[in-house]
Amino acid sequence: MLKAGVLLFMNHKQIVIVLLFLSAHGVFCADTIPKQWKNWLRDVAIIMAGVEKEAFKQLKTEEDRLAFLEQFWRARDPDPSTPRNEYREEFERRMAYVGKKYRGVSTDQGRIYVLMGKPNEITHYSGHQDLVESELWQYRNHGKPGLPPFINILFYQPGDTGDMQLYTPGLNSALHLLSPTYSLQNGITSQAYQIVSSISGELADASLSMVPGESRSDSSFSIGSTGTVLSNIYTLPEKEAALEYINGFKGLKGTVKLSTSTQEIYCKPHISIFHSEDGWFLNYALLPDRLSLKEDRNGKWSAEILLTLRVESMDGTLIHQEEKQSILSFDSQQASRIEARKLLLREFTPLIPGHFQVTLAIHNQTSKEFFTHHQEVLVLEEEPLLMTGFRVVSLNKGVYTPYSLPGTMLITDPRQIFSPSDTLYGFVWSKQPSQVVLVPKGLDGQEVSIVTEIVGPEFISFSLPLKEIKDGTYHVVVTDGNGKQTKQPVHLLPANITIFRPLAREQSVGNGATQRFNLVLAQQYLRNGQLDLALERFSQVPQLERSKSVIQQMAWIYSEKGNHETVLDLLSPDSVEKNYPNLLMLVASAIQLKRYPEVRTYLEQLRQYDDSSALNRRLGAVCLILGEKEKAAVYFKHAKTLEDSKGP
Repeated sequence: MLKAGVLLFMNHKQIVIVLLFLSAHGVFCADTIPKQWKNWLRDVAIIMAGVEKEAFKQLKTEEDRLAFLEQFWRARDPDPSTPRNEYREEFERRMAYVGKKYRGVSTDQGRIYVLMGKPNEITHYSGHQDLVESELWQYRNHGKPGLPPFINILFYQPGDTGDMQLYTPGLNSALHLLSPTYSLQNGITSQAYQIVSSISGELADASLSMVPGESRSDSSFSIGSTGTVLSNIYTLPEKEAALEYINGFKGLKGTVKLSTSTQEIYCKPHISIFHSEDGWFLNYALLPDRLSLKEDRNGKWSAEILLTLRVESMDGTLIHQEEKQSILSFDSQQASRIEARKLLLREFTPLIPGHFQVTLAIHNQTSKEFFTHHQEVLVLEEEPLLMTGFRVVSLNKGVYTPYSLPGTMLITDPRQIFSPSDTLYGFVWSKQPSQVVLVPKGLDGQEVSIVTEIVGPEFISFSLPLKEIKDGTYHVVVTDGNGKQTKQPVHLLPANITIFRPLAREQSVGNGATQRFNLVLAQQYLRNGQLDLALERFSQVPQLERSKSVIQQMAWIYSEKGNHETVLDLLSPDSVEKNYPNLLMLVASAIQLKRYPEVRTYLEQLRQYDDSSALNRRLGAVCLILGEKEKAAVYFKHAKTLEDSKGP
């Protein structure tokens, strides 16, 4: 079997590969670094970018190292015009704290604390019969790049022994939060989630996603962003530093080059936009050049694979993010077939119209290998769309798969290669009557007109046997009634070359697919600032099936539109959780409507999240409006106490 590859670091926006082109004398190894500098490297390792570490190792003189030290901190100084370096002071404070509290940055809690700082709220879960010791850290993001406004970071103590470990939604499940006795006797994730939910709805929510309210326990159509959140947390130090300074050192002989992609030989990607009855879909496929597998004691070969899709508008706004985690397991015969023929992974997601930058990534977490691909895509209502493949299969009614029309799935190969024994199949979507031709690349050869068949409103299909077509490179060209075109390449190989088609894996979505698509599209419209279209999609979800996240997002849209009555109607029922974002919207809407008793009630509930002097003064002012002078005095006094405790 293939051996595991080299681990490269990946985040949601780019993959940074540090290439050091060194002189013939090579890299100065860490052993030549004096002890005091080794200690310094150890102390700042958590905030030091890999490119900084490699650059530092090449410095030969004490003078260069001292200059590097000065520039290292200056690159992180939020206000270089002042004598203080607030970043350095805060870093040293955090390091001292985690050294006493969490045994340093070697523990998950110590590492997260140094990177993120003190949580806005910490909730301890202990003393529950079925629950292991757990701790939920809640953060409100104030300007940290790439992170959502609210973040849940959960830690748990496996088996109630040892250090607290970071809980990763997707890799961990609610079963990990329960006692070993329960897990061994039951082991059913859905039941485990219900038990955790009965203890704390907030804890159950955090077990599904690091973004509050994002996921549902019964959702098989994942749109989670946990991997992106964690990746952005771990790379905060690199984003908060201006790393260009390292090129200014005379001791650095090599040249630093930053690249945004791995080599394409590792994987062949494919992206296709198509239209269906439920709107536009982005189909994507990844064909790794190799799939490194690990053999277990039972002779099974397996790999833990994470597929990530990220869609951004051209101004960098996140439109859609999804992660698909799967554990592939094969016997030795299947593993040999995969090594010989490769494995094709195909997925799809609904997508709103627009101009986007798409990032695809595959991460083999078993071998630490990965690949990433970036591509611009246009989703336009007036453009014809085309998909091609080498075979078609029938689908049951109501089943959706990648590269499909209702009732039919197209089997594709990202390499777009065909043999004379193949038939070229294709689907076309167009609002105008369209013609399809096979056009040879270059001047030689004649176009081949392809006969099409109408298979639905605005849909046609075609099949073209290739046995009479000369080998070479062609384009399938679709031209609609307005002269607009789209095309795809086709590589027809000689008859003496055998094509080994890859084994394929894809997801399918059945019952409830339309509702799930509506939720995904609503969130995409919301992120794109198209509030009316987002609300239209959210409203198509039956009221009884709306998750907390849907209700919260609908309330936010109504708040933005100034419809404060509806905000209160959505968020005030007892069945709706009164978490921090919901309480903020309730307070704002109640103030706009001058419903001061409700303002007071929601402000009092907000104190559990933010017992600040400003909030207490606001509460005092509301109590004065309501004629409750004694209550007002209590809140004003508490606000004064909080202010005095901070000192000058």
